[in-house]
Amino acid sequence: MGAPIEHTPSTRFGHIHRHVQIDQGSPVKSIYIAWASYQRRAVSMQPYLGYSLYHLPPAEGGKFSKLIGYVKQSLATIQLVRTSKPDVVWVQLPPTFIVHLLLSWRLLSTRKFKIVLDCHNAALRAPWLSIPFYAPACRVSDLVVVHNSEVLRDFPIPLGAGKQPLVLEDPPSNFLSGPTSSSPEAFVLVPCSFHDDEPIEMILATARRTPDIHYKITGRLAKARAKGYLKHVPDNVLFTDFVSEEEFNTLLHSCSVVAGLTTYEGIQLSVASEAIGAGKALVLSSTRVLKSMFADCALFFANTEDDFASAVVLAMKNRVQMEERARASLAQRVVDWRTKASHIQSMLSQDNPR
Repeated sequence: MGAPIEHTPSTRFGHIHRHVQIDQGSPVKSIYIAWASYQRRAVSMQPYLGYSLYHLPPAEGGKFSKLIGYVKQSLATIQLVRTSKPDVVWVQLPPTFIVHLLLSWRLLSTRKFKIVLDCHNAALRAPWLSIPFYAPACRVSDLVVVHNSEVLRDFPIPLGAGKQPLVLEDPPSNFLSGPTSSSPEAFVLVPCSFHDDEPIEMILATARRTPDIHYKITGRLAKARAKGYLKHVPDNVLFTDFVSEEEFNTLLHSCSVVAGLTTYEGIQLSVASEAIGAGKALVLSSTRVLKSMFADCALFFANTEDDFASAVVLAMKNRVQMEERARASLAQRVVDWRTKASHIQSMLSQDNPR
């Protein structure tokens, strides 16, 4: 398959960020729609599944601005489905009401298409789980995808006899063709969104205990400031603000260690796959799902400043060996994902709705 090419065509609904997959080599024409500025999981799955990917960035501002943004995103979604005439529409959830939108359009359209729901964890919790008629909408969709076995075990929506979600973990993001890591900078990259499950205060406390190690924390500064994280920042911590894909990839290649933190069970952390794809030393919060998925290549820590500090220091010391483990893990994960992708393509090509 050819490499994806990115461009941002202008539409009357705003900017649709489009990653076009060249030479899909599949009888099924697929698109993937994410109401987000960027989503690494969708980008990483694209070379395996051969869809054209569209990011529809959300509106910034208060509730009224977001409401207007939802209307514009809904119109852009229908426009994409109408003009691209796909056989399969993948959609990232949340927001969960996108399912209602797609089902309504499918009912009205003369050209039918299959609907695949890529359910992020938030789509299975309040408030998104409480959207009216969400459960029956999931039942009549063609495929429901969850991100790991723990989410499957606790899946809250009965899909009907003989039907259950498909587990599809994040694919490896292969960055090994980028800059080499023979002489990385001595800093820990900590990708964040400043959600409630990220123990930012603990990260800052750890930085104070390890003054010789530098930390770069990505994520929107406005959100970090609103939560009070910028009041007392140690000298060895840099909050980078939101970074572009290119800027993030540069940080990823130049760091010594990548850290992924969450206090919630069932969270997969896309940064883990990104670190493996770049062949980086990786330290992760010690949750059940992360240990089950990344035991071959990561160090794990309890979410305490002592344990996090110990893991970071050990990863710095054993960086070369951990990078070797990451590269070996990447090679195996690529093989596994090719098998999964072939199975999914076969499933979706059956009873093709052309």
